Amino acid sequence: MKTVKLERLYDVAFDLMNIHNPDDFEFSMTIVFDEGVMIDFDKNHRPVGIDLINFSKKIKILPQNLKNLEIKSSLSISRKFLTFKFEVRYMESPRVYEKVISNDWGFPPEEFEFQIVNVSLEEV
Repeated sequence: MKTVKLERLYDVAFDLMNIHNPDDFEFSMTIVFDEGVMIDFDKNHRPVGIDLINFSKKIKILPQNLKNLEIKSSLSISRKFLTFKFEVRYMESPRVYEKVISNDWGFPPEEFEFQIVNVSLEEV
């Protein structure tokens, strides 16, 4: 399993959790897993960003409580499927989002674990 280090930024005004690679990369495509759940990939089919729209509503946590979250996330790619899992721990209560979609892009099998750091709340 490959570890991908990502930074996160939460935009209060748009209820958007943006988790992104802070390094330079060559963007290739965005795959929509579900309404408001998108993953960006580079030219080598490596995940480089995650956007979660209506984030606080999806995980049922008030926006002011988002700073102290423990987040675990992974992406599993098989020949047939892409499985995205996102787990948030808040006050010992896990909230899990998991979505499986067809691998219509022919990505090679691979496992990614996201190491998510640098919580930042942006208020506009």
